[in-house]
Amino acid sequence: MLIAEQSRRGRPTVLYGILAKTALSQLEGPSEAKGRPAYFQNLIRLLDLYRLDTLHRPTPKAVLDRRRTASNNIRRDKIEADAVQAALAHAHKAVFNDLSKEQVVECLTAVFSKLGQGRDAELASDDLQTAKRFLIELTQALKNA
Repeated sequence: MLIAEQSRRGRPTVLYGILAKTALSQLEGPSEAKGRPAYFQNLIRLLDLYRLDTLHRPTPKAVLDRRRTASNNIRRDKIEADAVQAALAHAHKAVFNDLSKEQVVECLTAVFSKLGQGRDAELASDDLQTAKRFLIELTQALKNA
């Protein structure tokens, strides 16, 4: 999951949209691009959250934090998490139509792991094209959310 200071967090739809768009540009750019593993590791984490349906969990509070959490913030966070979950489900359906969520996550995790480790040559071109299509669909769905 992307890490940001609690008081200055952005919208998850925007943050994950930037992540997907940047990872897509990394795929289409030169293979020796710097920072490449970080994008793909964050995508793998996002896919795990999608697989486990844990995008909507509230942010944990520190034990000694006595500040009240506004109900508006909780509601807004849930709406944002649901929008990201729906965008992932849309990309899943558009690219992998008949595969289960676990199969999709397993397939994409394998591709993103190899990309993050610089083992692009080991990937089949079909797998790479499928990952690109997934990122394109995810980016568009998050933009429309």
